[in-house]
Amino acid sequence: MNWFRKLFKKEKTYNTDYKFKLCIVNDDTDLLHEALGVNEERSKELLEVALKAYDSQKTLTDAYSAMLDNCNHINEVIMIMNMFNRIQEIKSQDSGLMGFLGKILGNNEH
Repeated sequence: MNWFRKLFKKEKTYNTDYKFKLCIVNDDTDLLHEALGVNEERSKELLEVALKAYDSQKTLTDAYSAMLDNCNHINEVIMIMNMFNRIQEIKSQDSGLMGFLGKILGNNEH
């Protein structure tokens, strides 16, 4: 019966129409947002989106989807993914430290 389902099941494939070309706007800066042409205000908006996605989504793919829905250009995608990865690093360090301190202090809440 499994072969019967395979006859009618459409396989998902990647869309090949898109070309992802990073646009370097400013070569003379070490700041990522300036190099990508994302202004301060938009950078803050993207950070808020990344924080919200981290806190509200249950899976990594759901978080990625929520963030991408708020991006207008591949440069913003690069920015928000960079921010999200940094948020994950910071949060995992914080929880690791709090768990360690909780064990030392005998507090089982962490």
